[in-house]
Amino acid sequence: MGRGNMKILYMLTALVSLWGKVNCQCNSVPLSLTASVSNNAVLQSPGYPVTYPDNQACSWLIDAGRSGRHVIISGLHIQLELDYDYVTIFDGNTLSDTILERFTGVHSGRWLKSSGQYLLISLVTDYSVAAPGFTMSYFAYDPLSPHDANPACGDEVYITVGETYQLASSDFPDSLIQGVRCDWTIRASGPGRIIGFKTLFSRFQDSFDDFDCHTDRISIFDGTSDTDTLLGFYCDKLDSPITRTFYTTGHLAHVTIQTIGNNLDRAFVLSYYELTSASIPTTAPPTTVEQVTSICESTTTLTIANGEEHFITSTTNWPLYYEKFEPFII
Repeated sequence: MGRGNMKILYMLTALVSLWGKVNCQCNSVPLSLTASVSNNAVLQSPGYPVTYPDNQACSWLIDAGRSGRHVIISGLHIQLELDYDYVTIFDGNTLSDTILERFTGVHSGRWLKSSGQYLLISLVTDYSVAAPGFTMSYFAYDPLSPHDANPACGDEVYITVGETYQLASSDFPDSLIQGVRCDWTIRASGPGRIIGFKTLFSRFQDSFDDFDCHTDRISIFDGTSDTDTLLGFYCDKLDSPITRTFYTTGHLAHVTIQTIGNNLDRAFVLSYYELTSASIPTTAPPTTVEQVTSICESTTTLTIANGEEHFITSTTNWPLYYEKFEPFII
């Protein structure tokens, strides 16, 4: 029997063996995952980023937590043996549900949204020629999070401690139209409380027209208007589980979204929540990042203490564009 026919026979055998094991990882080890409304999590194939094992039928079931929520996958990078190893994503919790996508070969930067609470991912590999596999991040999108995740422009949003809220672009995950400008004021329960923001999904800059983030971006201000202190902004194409967190100094925040550039694809989801300044994680990235200068064309040594968490970016200009011909060694 030729290699092609043997591979087809193996694929059929592997799929049959997987059919009754919806909630399992490789070798019948159960793996059920719950997506969070407040954080991205990472799912990777066995052995990633080196090589996945041969002769495997693996599956992962991602649960958004309750009816009405959706599973969002982003930062999807896949490298498989073309035409013989496959990743299949089902819109539900069984292998008989609708196939959202089936991948083989190399794919990068994709995102997917379930129509309901569950998303099932399967990996089937044959007997030879392994590759790195896949990595992806995922979270739960709640359109009623616990109130409307798409408030009208100009609305004031009131939040309470113990809840995680989401703010999404209108018609998410569809792209925002050009010429949008929206403002929201978010109020925590009172003085002594602050508000934390994280980006869960950010899809901007699919054209080269917006080099400086002045045209399409989400901005977060420490107060009630865009004249207050700018805490930070999101304008990048989030293609990894890295999350930038911003904290207000008081119980008020002002959020703006503008889309005045020529980008063809733009959407976002932020999570936000009330807390006290004393409850900010000690390893949280600071709102103001201390920059290390004079690192180009030289080697810079950075020292960290036990338990500390630091972040390295490509240049001091991040998240804007780096300079041409700029070597960077750490």
